[in-house]
Amino acid sequence: MDIKIEIKIEDTLKKLRKTCKVSQHKLASYLQIDQAGVSRLEKGCQNIQIDTLIKLSKFYQLDIEQIIKGTINYYALAKNFGIDSPLPKRYQGVQELHMKELMPIIAHLRKFQGDTFIYEVLNKLGLDDLLFLPPDQKCNSLVMSDIIALSMEKGALSATDIPFITSLSFDSQYLGHFNTSFSKLEKSKDLIHSWVLNSDFFEGIFKFSIFSEKISSLTLNMDFNNIEIRDEFKKKGLENFILLLKQSYLKQLPHRFNLPSLEVGLLKDPFIGRGRLEVSF
Repeated sequence: MDIKIEIKIEDTLKKLRKTCKVSQHKLASYLQIDQAGVSRLEKGCQNIQIDTLIKLSKFYQLDIEQIIKGTINYYALAKNFGIDSPLPKRYQGVQELHMKELMPIIAHLRKFQGDTFIYEVLNKLGLDDLLFLPPDQKCNSLVMSDIIALSMEKGALSATDIPFITSLSFDSQYLGHFNTSFSKLEKSKDLIHSWVLNSDFFEGIFKFSIFSEKISSLTLNMDFNNIEIRDEFKKKGLENFILLLKQSYLKQLPHRFNLPSLEVGLLKDPFIGRGRLEVSF
């Protein structure tokens, strides 16, 4: 993501070192400067020299540009250094959500609220580094529930935004292999059928299955993959939002492949908390 947020290089240097659990003394030794020099760099009291940047890029195995701009995947960095994830404990559970499921919501908030808004939201949740994760990176589904809840609380997101969020979901970087694998299908029914059968590859919150099939329709079950996540969405009053989001996605999906549109009705089973989609062709 091309985020227009100014991240001070001194803050990046300090965060890099702390994420990798490297002491100022050890880093100073590698950079061939004194410990006080590292401290001055991290406080912004001294300009960083190009030779120091080159050494830091080699030490952390990052591009110089990443260090200058602060666009760093700290989660991958910690893993490379054999360090526990820097994610807040709340989000260290099962990593089942693909970032490409969350990115359209972030893109929507950026477009209508600005980069500063989404950065402040993520920073409040301890997730500011989320902006620099690739689409295929996985994270905990609580990340999505908390971002949606906080954005709604601030009046920046509502169910009326779902159609636009859905349209952003069809960016080629989010569709990935799905964009090419199913592009030759000639019928909307075949597309939905194939999407359900392969949904494990690009769906983290829900597990989809075909409940019944008729000549002109399909009935799909939409179960939360994780009961705790389902309860969290319910507790925050977000269950209907996420179900509507998936309904809108399937309704718009054929348009992405120039296929005839379809009707998608949403049913809710109050006994088991299951969403059910009635897809008519």
